[in-house]
Amino acid sequence: MKVFVTGGTGCIGKHLVKALAENGHRVQVLVREKKDLTGVKKSGAKGILGNLEDKKFLQDALSGCDLCYHLAAIRSDWGYSWQDHYHTNVELTNNLLDAAVGRVKHIILISSVKADHPTTSYGKSKQQVEKVAKEFYRKKNLPITIIRPAIVFGPGDSFLGMMPKLISLIKNGKFITVGNGKNHLHLLYIEDLV
Repeated sequence: MKVFVTGGTGCIGKHLVKALAENGHRVQVLVREKKDLTGVKKSGAKGILGNLEDKKFLQDALSGCDLCYHLAAIRSDWGYSWQDHYHTNVELTNNLLDAAVGRVKHIILISSVKADHPTTSYGKSKQQVEKVAKEFYRKKNLPITIIRPAIVFGPGDSFLGMMPKLISLIKNGKFITVGNGKNHLHLLYIEDLV
């Protein structure tokens, strides 16, 4: 199967790309920076320099793809405005979906549980992304599956991930227990998500 992946150089994306390549798929990964080409190649995939702003690039890259996994997003709220989140997470997803119509058999859109009742710019942008995706499904017959992972953790998680932050707070004696300490978090190991 021919697969195109955005966000393939991120934590989840690296695991996904490796698993897809190991399972014999022809994987192409959108790469924005030349330095990331080597890592993508080591995982058994082909990196393609480009960006989600370039509609012609997207049309060419998506032509004949069986599947597109869309993971690219700004996920942190620190240092980013609502406009940053909206542009990257919503408008650029719109570019991708528009280019995918008639070229890709199926889109797997990675969203977030934060889209359910959003309180942050990230969550609000993910809620908007889902609305855009549903419109493409309804109006343009683009097959889309939306996945809302909970808190993902595992090898390669960066300082932006919740688990590394939590572990650091506990380790440094800065963690504050909220409520009675019996709160539940929904965690998802990265390989289980993949």
